[in-house]
Amino acid sequence: MPTFVQRLRESTHDVHAQQEQDLAFLSSLETREAYTGVLAAFLGLHQPLEAGLADADWTAFPPPGASRAAAIRSDLAELGWSAADIAAAPMCPDLPAVDGLPAAIGVRYVLDGSALGGLLIARWISDRLELPPGFAQSFFGGRGRDPRRDFRGFLTAADASGLTPAAEQRAVDAALETFAVFTDWLGEHAAVHTAGGAR
Repeated sequence: MPTFVQRLRESTHDVHAQQEQDLAFLSSLETREAYTGVLAAFLGLHQPLEAGLADADWTAFPPPGASRAAAIRSDLAELGWSAADIAAAPMCPDLPAVDGLPAAIGVRYVLDGSALGGLLIARWISDRLELPPGFAQSFFGGRGRDPRRDFRGFLTAADASGLTPAAEQRAVDAALETFAVFTDWLGEHAAVHTAGGAR
């Protein structure tokens, strides 16, 4: 019988693979202005999603790592955005409902897992835009975090969480909803910058 994490992976495999293909546009960013637009789009997802997870009971889980929304705000500031610019970035209004720990696990599964791909994306962007080492790469580069260790710890705790089959399904549904939100929001607010357009 598959474990909870195995079921979660199997249930989200196809949408995860599709999202990786969808994010390939990040390798074709042409300007720093376009990069800031993409970061702002990711901020519009991570900031409200992190806020939605803040009230979940993570007692049996490793604490969430350093805020990725804060990392994005730091990157935008390095790229010249003012505090007012950052505060004005649009936030995604259509988020998965975090109505308990199972849903929170599903959402966090997507957020923590997405940090793994960020390391590759950071190399793409650094090479493409000829950025100085570490400059404005806290979000994708995982500064202050160890994404692989964090994700392994989260998955181990998820498997040990003792969710009922119904609760496991709620987590799967929330993960699928989160992938869908990522796809829709980034398709509308991030992919537009592939032609080098500014914010």
